[in-house]
Amino acid sequence: MIPHPSATGTSHLKEFQQKEIRGLKRLRNFLAGIFVLIPLGLFTYMVYAVYMNFIERDIRNKTFFEFALPLLGVLLLLFLVFLPIILFTSYRVNRFIQLLFELDAGHLLLYQQYTKAVPRLSANIAPYLFAENDIIIPKLLKINRVPYSGIMEISYKRFKSGRSYGITITLETYHHQKHHISFFLDEKLRFFLDVIAQKHLHIPVIRTK
Repeated sequence: MIPHPSATGTSHLKEFQQKEIRGLKRLRNFLAGIFVLIPLGLFTYMVYAVYMNFIERDIRNKTFFEFALPLLGVLLLLFLVFLPIILFTSYRVNRFIQLLFELDAGHLLLYQQYTKAVPRLSANIAPYLFAENDIIIPKLLKINRVPYSGIMEISYKRFKSGRSYGITITLETYHHQKHHISFFLDEKLRFFLDVIAQKHLHIPVIRTK
């Protein structure tokens, strides 16, 4: 059965939710900071290099701005390339935070158990969430919600990625749609299968090669 927190547990659960959201916001700000610092660092270095070249060549028929204008244009384009990445990263993290707000107390407690069962360095976007009526799968561009009642079969397999191995879970529905969840770490697979068993959904689980 899915756990339900007591009155005292609900207070602790709210504290966990707030702590997790703060961690996600720090992750968002950290990633955004990286994608800002990379073009900013390149900009600073290139401007310095061009300025030193301008001084060494003793160019008198152009101002430094005129001399560096083509480079500044390229660097501006580079920043515009990173800008969508910054916005997209913020969007994904904010969307996951909203999903945490939507979880009822029992499934928020379940997510708390997930964070304890799965090794992690900091708060991050989980590959799946269990809600009251469905499994939530955060994808790059959308959120997939797969109702428990619509799942015909669950299968999983391992795949090799470089020197490590990953796992893909496939949820096949009665409408013959397939929803895939990919991740690393066996703990995520064990937790997923344990919750499916706890919910007594009577969905066949198959390991494929």
